[in-house]
Amino acid sequence: ELKKAVAGAKPTLGFSDITLNLPIPHPGKILCVGRNYRAYHEVQEMGKAPQWPSIFGRFVDSFVPHDAPLVKPTESDQLDYEGELAVVIGRAGRHIAEKDALSYVAGYTVLNEGSVRDWANRGTQNCPAKNFWHSGSIGPWIVTADEIPDPSKLHIVTKINGEIRQDGGTDLMIFTIPYVIAHISK
Repeated sequence: ELKKAVAGAKPTLGFSDITLNLPIPHPGKILCVGRNYRAYHEVQEMGKAPQWPSIFGRFVDSFVPHDAPLVKPTESDQLDYEGELAVVIGRAGRHIAEKDALSYVAGYTVLNEGSVRDWANRGTQNCPAKNFWHSGSIGPWIVTADEIPDPSKLHIVTKINGEIRQDGGTDLMIFTIPYVIAHISK
């Protein structure tokens, strides 16, 4: 419908003339999956994948939108990047079957999880290390689910000042997106 509405129209503003907000400014929940890649050092060292996904929450104020500066907390010099795929759930559901899980996805966006590394070892939970104010970013926009029929085959590259720091894909996930949606919906 949007494509029809703007067909033939010319932009009235350039991309540099606007300030983006978070793709979803008031999400009900932001849930993240930790240590979900086979290349993660603990998986390599232990020789086996974990039995369950590591789920933790993020607060909306721990993120900034595209092109907004991250804020390094004064409590640490170890703010680190983590390029991630964010899955945007489009409708409510409980006890979702894994085979039906992708039908609940509205779309996808990119996320820099922004972890404060030396706080990750202060206890057993990821929450403190992942929730410093404006330490991560989301966006710039959401790509609708119909444009990505198979999210298990996405290539993710993270660059800092043009230098590639992460280069991998969703095919390296231990727990698939449908599995994680089904698991969290319980």
